[in-house]
Amino acid sequence: MKNSIRSIVLGVVAAVLTFGTLTIVSAATQSISVTYGINVIVNGVRQTFSNDMRPFTSGGRTFLPVRGIAEALGADVSWDAATSTVRVNSGAPGTQTPTPTPTPTPTPTPTPTPTPGANAAVGDIIEFGGYEWRVLEVRGGNALILNENIIEYREYHVGRNVTTWEHSSLRRYLNGEFFDSFTQAERARIVETRNANADNQWYGTAGGRETADRIFLLSLEEVVQYFGDSGQLSRRPSDNTHAIDDRFNSMRIAGDLTGNDSWWWLRSPGYYRFPAATVFPDGTVIVGGGGGGRYVGDGYSGGVRPALWLNLQS
Repeated sequence: MKNSIRSIVLGVVAAVLTFGTLTIVSAATQSISVTYGINVIVNGVRQTFSNDMRPFTSGGRTFLPVRGIAEALGADVSWDAATSTVRVNSGAPGTQTPTPTPTPTPTPTPTPTPTPGANAAVGDIIEFGGYEWRVLEVRGGNALILNENIIEYREYHVGRNVTTWEHSSLRRYLNGEFFDSFTQAERARIVETRNANADNQWYGTAGGRETADRIFLLSLEEVVQYFGDSGQLSRRPSDNTHAIDDRFNSMRIAGDLTGNDSWWWLRSPGYYRFPAATVFPDGTVIVGGGGGGRYVGDGYSGGVRPALWLNLQS
């Protein structure tokens, strides 16, 4: 029971000190019998008092030193001798200086990272997937881009059978292993495209069916469209002419990653057993195909310049 009373009295004192000013007026002087040995704990800390401030019990009541308890709670204590009054001030409403509310530090709005190539224009060189690409056309938020360099050498088709772009080994590689080499985010930006595969305009070789590609090679028609058209593709100069050789040759020259100019594949069919048309190191377009007179299935590898349609917004 004594412990309960002690807790209640301490709680009352703490409450008074927390919510306002406590004034204690001294009573008339009288002799009392006291018992010491009271432990006082304020906010989990055991308090130690000098002999003249020790807590005690008397007449069934527990008495605590106002100054010691008040100061332990952070209150100010003063003695008014004129009125024999103890004043304990823990900050009464209207007089307490409010603790300023910390001003939250505003979280800076992150600046969006520009999408690579978002403002691309025809003729620009942009970086995508670790390669440099030339912008050939911008249409409806997408751009047709061609690798600026010959990135590797591969056969157009592995095997001795005559083939078209649809069934070629190179198409299978570009839309499989090469496409998978891009990151997931990069792959999401590559737009699947329906490509027409026209017959060879000089030799009539069948181009095959339309294909759905993410990565592809340029066709004969696209080469003259984007690198300059002298009209030779649609009007063959003579039956003895086997290449488009015009003032735009220099525009079609491409080098590999070591800086050496080389010939590169197109997806259009060549002449019969020549697997596909090519662009020679000097920029002439070999409409009949066959890099250096090579036939399908002889294991000869040509330069690869991938092309793709890129979403500029995502």
